[in-house]
Amino acid sequence: MCRIFGHFDARATPHELRTVAALQRHGGPDAQTRTSGAGWALGADRLAVVDLDGGAQPYTLGEDIVAVFNGEIYNHDELRDLLTARGHTFADRCDGSVIPALYQEFGPAFAEHLDGMFSVALVDLRTEPTLWLVTDDVGMKPLYHHWDEARGHLHFSSELPALLAFRGVTARPWEPGLDAYLATKTPFGEQTMFEGVQVLPPATTARFTRSGGLRLVRRPAPEHPDDADVQQDGEEAAERTLTLLRREVHRLTRADVPVSAVTSGGLDSGLVTALAAEDLADLHTFNIAYRGSWPCDERGYAREVAEHCATRHHQVEIDPADFPGLLPDVIWHLGQPNADPITLSTYALFRSVRDAGFTVALTGDAADELFGGYGRMKAAVDAPSGTDWVPPYVEALAAVPRELRASLYTADYRAFVRQEGSPADAIAARLRAAGTDRLRTLTDFEIGSRLPAYHLRRVDHLSMAASVEVRLPFCQRSVLRHARALPQEWKVAGGQGKKVLYRAAAGRLPDSVLRRPKQPFTLPIAAMLRPGAPLMEYARELLTGERLRRRGQLDPQRVARLIERQAETPDDTAALAIWSLLVHELWLEQFCPAPTGLPDSGGGAVGNPMTAHIAQAEGAPCPTVVLDADRLPRNEDVLRPALTTVREWLTDTGRGHVLKMALLNPSEHPLFDLDYRFVQALPGGLDRFDFRGNCGHSILAAIVAAEERGWLPRLAPGDRVRVRVLNNGDHVVCEVDEVRRHSGSFTVHFVQDTPLPVTRFLLTGHCTDQLLTRAGAHAASLVAVGNPYVFVDARSLGLTSKEALFAAGEHVFGRLQDIRTAATELLGLPGGGAFPKIAAVGGYEPGRLAVRAVSVPGWHPSVALTGATCLAAATTIAGTVPHRLAQEAGCPRGVIEIDTPSGSTAATAAVAAAAGPSHGEDDDSLALQWVSVSRKLAHLTGSARITSLCDFDQEDPVCRPLTA
Repeated sequence: MCRIFGHFDARATPHELRTVAALQRHGGPDAQTRTSGAGWALGADRLAVVDLDGGAQPYTLGEDIVAVFNGEIYNHDELRDLLTARGHTFADRCDGSVIPALYQEFGPAFAEHLDGMFSVALVDLRTEPTLWLVTDDVGMKPLYHHWDEARGHLHFSSELPALLAFRGVTARPWEPGLDAYLATKTPFGEQTMFEGVQVLPPATTARFTRSGGLRLVRRPAPEHPDDADVQQDGEEAAERTLTLLRREVHRLTRADVPVSAVTSGGLDSGLVTALAAEDLADLHTFNIAYRGSWPCDERGYAREVAEHCATRHHQVEIDPADFPGLLPDVIWHLGQPNADPITLSTYALFRSVRDAGFTVALTGDAADELFGGYGRMKAAVDAPSGTDWVPPYVEALAAVPRELRASLYTADYRAFVRQEGSPADAIAARLRAAGTDRLRTLTDFEIGSRLPAYHLRRVDHLSMAASVEVRLPFCQRSVLRHARALPQEWKVAGGQGKKVLYRAAAGRLPDSVLRRPKQPFTLPIAAMLRPGAPLMEYARELLTGERLRRRGQLDPQRVARLIERQAETPDDTAALAIWSLLVHELWLEQFCPAPTGLPDSGGGAVGNPMTAHIAQAEGAPCPTVVLDADRLPRNEDVLRPALTTVREWLTDTGRGHVLKMALLNPSEHPLFDLDYRFVQALPGGLDRFDFRGNCGHSILAAIVAAEERGWLPRLAPGDRVRVRVLNNGDHVVCEVDEVRRHSGSFTVHFVQDTPLPVTRFLLTGHCTDQLLTRAGAHAASLVAVGNPYVFVDARSLGLTSKEALFAAGEHVFGRLQDIRTAATELLGLPGGGAFPKIAAVGGYEPGRLAVRAVSVPGWHPSVALTGATCLAAATTIAGTVPHRLAQEAGCPRGVIEIDTPSGSTAATAAVAAAAGPSHGEDDDSLALQWVSVSRKLAHLTGSARITSLCDFDQEDPVCRPLTA
């Protein structure tokens, strides 16, 4: 058992690595080791459990395979025999030492051969340097990570406080986190309470390379049980359950250090204790209780189990007066809020286990999830057919009921949650979308989502805080598979849960324990939050109006009334709500400084956080961040540092790939709905921007954000949104084709106020220009309808088919960049900017053009809307590259179907006779009226407040047109 950490494709000083190691040394006090190479490092803090004199980490195979490991591999002896037979040798018998050889034999599939609890980090330097991160099937050993996509840096560690010690990882609260926490007692899924910090899901194999970034793959669970797991009657099922559990408990008692068991006095831990006592002659058991007389005291039942199993029992007591002193340490070790008051008990219990000389403890965790032991599961299963069982089940997950938590929010945060959607709604939708087997649906959710987030992380962090390894027999693969295979009537029926487990325990535990009602092992929080009690006074001290106002999420008056209500008429609901808010405030105090505004920068900052919306148009190379233009400076010199702050926030929150910015506000012009200003963020520095040009995809992203913000009425098919582009004077009309929640499908019309001859859109006045590059001269057409574009014939680059065009790699990309550079010099535009754009065009199929475009900073997944607009306009101008290719493909003039690597779209350029003398059908007599691009989708992906950004006074706009 260890704590592990490291980084990849990043830099960290030795001091940083020492600091990270020191912050989780409690979980590995026996040895601290690390190794590093060019741009990577791996480290481990070891808690010695198996082969105390061996097991030095990192584990290596030659110079090119290096691994660190946290957990226990229970089948390491079998794996070592297998690998020895294949020619591998081992210097010790530590379980983790088999990992490099196992990886060499099976590649990333090595994790499928591991039976146990684990998280592994492995670097393979044999070809392209690759980092592999692997987690066990259930998530018993968490692994947190922060990926800075913009810089390509990855950092990881076993615990959150240690991860935050890396300079590249910032402790910023995740804005939806408060609601997620109160709705489910801790965030479920990959997202933590910190922006940009995730936890690897269970059963995940993650691959990280410089070229490919971070890619996560979930390993599938076995779908079919063994034949032995399908029983004919309840007696056989109980016997099979007991056989499997006994085998796993006995395996898990094997260690080179003292092993104990935690006995709460209930069925699950009691059965584990009874089976462990069969294998360990002098088993020690531990139970926690509270000094004084409190409701739900279980120490009597725990003592009966210990006497029945003939264990040496330790009764641990903690004084409620000590809770305010314990709570900050508990929250620090957890790294994020968990609203279950049992956290205090868990922390104190494992300290006592360690003080008594034990390094390993067996527990009965996860039996309720596997066998349907929770009251909410039984109520859902027993709900009559035709009734909606989902809302009561979801409400039972919450720390604070839906109506109460909404009443505690400020109006702004309530609106934010309404826009984002509560995790409770997402859970409800997921449950309703599952199959008709209600118990299977619930079991999958409890095991896959709630167990790792709410339960296993808490147990891991608070046990390892005391250097104790917890082993979990019910989480073993064989028990999980068996439990999933059992039919409902052997788990939940007639209001009783865990039926097969009760039958398996018959005769092995006292009857009083088997007959007692289920009772959670928790803190009697309502009784402890009473006037004058230390915990109540602590809550009053922390949940003050001044503290809450700084965050802007909780209404200080409503919280004060909640505390007074609990003081006057104590009840469990209000008590848990107060406890949950107390824990959250302590977490903020420890990890997240209060928000501050930007320096004035000459604009008069007032320190009110700005809301940013993130939206994605289908086919765009990245999402767009949509900002309120009325709250930003308009002068570029003042705007640049503000937008740099936005990019820093995007990077810190894991959104560094967002390079498009839309500065938006309702238009004051009577003919337009929205005023829009586009900013292209550039690679090479967070303060690099191009303030010129336009982006059609970004306009669509801005429209769905504007609807969500209330700047537009709810959109309906047939509606038209008129957008004025301040950068270059473009007028864009977006016609709504279809509407869904937070998304829509549009036809986009780029309208010319004054129709101009189509030849006026040739940037140099020539249909083609010869652009000189290192590879020779290239014929290209330079066209601008909104944005400047360079079009070249794909066949001139040796691309003779659509397949070859879409598969083109770095060589072709480099040639296009050279042509683009030559066009930039010809047009006198500044180098290193976003414009002009460039695309290779091929006419390979009748009636269609294939396009491969370059964006910032790589290949475009499709083609920009403005690119499609320029292409359609260019097909109307005889002599241009697109016109020639469209004619060869048989496209009607100005009407094209465009194929790209990610799909197709249609564009139409509407032309009519220009004003003045007619010259027939020559280009000087044709005027461009508008260009339309259809079948464009956009959707809102989220919203968040940028606490580091504040208001600025407005100045006169400074916009730089591209063309006259």
